[in-house]
Amino acid sequence: MAKINIPDIATQFASATALNSRFQQVEDALNNLVLYRDNPEGEANEMVTDLDMDYNRIYNLPAATSSGQPVTFGQVLSIVTDLLAGGDGTGGSLTYVNEYVTLTSGQTLVTFSSDLTLANFYVSSLGTDGKTLVADTDYDLDIPARSITLYNSYPAGTVIRAKVEVTDETVPLEGVATVADRAGAKLNYADVDGTGAVVLDCLNGDVSLFNITLTGVVTDVSVTNTPTDTDKSFAITLRIISDGASGVTFGSQFQWAGGAAPTLSAVSGDRDYITALTIDNGTTYDGWLTAGEVG
Repeated sequence: MAKINIPDIATQFASATALNSRFQQVEDALNNLVLYRDNPEGEANEMVTDLDMDYNRIYNLPAATSSGQPVTFGQVLSIVTDLLAGGDGTGGSLTYVNEYVTLTSGQTLVTFSSDLTLANFYVSSLGTDGKTLVADTDYDLDIPARSITLYNSYPAGTVIRAKVEVTDETVPLEGVATVADRAGAKLNYADVDGTGAVVLDCLNGDVSLFNITLTGVVTDVSVTNTPTDTDKSFAITLRIISDGASGVTFGSQFQWAGGAAPTLSAVSGDRDYITALTIDNGTTYDGWLTAGEVG
């Protein structure tokens, strides 16, 4: 049966009464039967029958705070973990960690440093801001490899975000500016002051994105505390914001195609993105410019 039936106007052609009757029928259906994404304040928006998701997922639910709210898989794990530790189920915490990877041209394999067991993924590029990626429609997930394989490629500079549920008591310190302040937190990025000798501290894999704001000439860039798991590669992304004058010299860890580091933008405020990959636990990083002069 159709959800709404509007009779044709036949004998009452051009009748204002007939037209208004049909319009009222449409208005009643929209007001009383449609579930709105952004419901007007004070208007009813509750379901009056079961909602069949037909095996489709619901994303981005917040952690439940009362008995009438649904819980996520991650929150269930935190509750169970607390119970197994002898607690009453309320001592577990659920936080979220965001990890970002900037794509190169044609890249479809995206590797993260975080455990992706409890992760959702989003894509942001020119004309696409924060679109949710759907498993088995937009990507395949490989949890042991901590990677996803995209079904479609995106332009260079596109950012893939993994939002990961963390089921321990480590709280993400969003907005903290220094690597030292992030020690022990499961975060993926750090803001770095770009002048003199710059040391990029990966905190054994918790940090893989470095936001470097140039404030003077950078005489040396080096990487420390790369994860020491010999069975895995590790990639970092450098987001370098130009001050319009300062140059950057990379240390001997970095190796480049053609043997020379890329030329960075000399326009103040422009952002260059560099990705570097190591397969020898940080002894060498193979680097390439993934997006240049983004302004």
